[in-house]
Order: sequence, then structure tokens, then C-alpha cells
Amino acid sequence: LKGNGDIGVYEIADIMPSFPGGFTKMTRFVEKEFSLSQKDKQNNINGTFYVSMVVNKLGQLKDVKILKSLSRDCDVRAKEMIEKMPNWNPGKIDGKVVRVKYTIPIKVK
Repeated sequence: LKGNGDIGVYEIADIMPSFPGGFTKMTRFVEKEFSLSQKDKQNNINGTFYVSMVVNKLGQLKDVKILKSLSRDCDVRAKEMIEKMPNWNPGKIDGKVVRVKYTIPIKVK
């Protein structure tokens, strides 16, 4: 498997990084921790935005980037939410822990 140009960061791993407790727990965490600002609510902001990050070998979330934005407030709040996340289960290739880039879609209604 090849990295994505960032030395030692993979796009795909044999075992992808995962939120502790799995996808359902991550969804609950996002629903609990992320909310639109009053301004975004007044502007009827909705849709899906994408947050990418690197899950390092310790499961820490680094290099958080907004890939598709809905609003500046939304971006700031999404980054704050990611910073509150617990460490993830890191990704593995051939049984070895590796750094993996991971993207989360977040739907706003």
C-alpha cells in the first residue's frame, strides 16, 4: 500500500482507524458535541461538510482540515468538536500501527 505523499501517512490501511465503540458511538458523539451557531441557523445552513484528519500511532487526531465547508462558523465548531474527541483506535497495516488519514462526513439539517 502506498502513502499519499505525506511521508508515512496512509489513505487506506488493512485495519482502518476507528472511534472507540465504533461508528454508532461516533455518530452520537457528533450529535452531542456539534451544533450550529445562531447565525448559521438564521442563514438556514444545511448540507454535508467533510473533516479530514490524521489518526496517529497513538490514536491522537492531528492535522485537522475542513475539506468541504458550509460556513466559517461551522468550520470552527467542527474543529473544536474534533479536539474534544477521545483518542481513536489507530490503523494497522500488516499488523503494524500506522498513521492514517481519515475523513468524516457531517450532515447538518
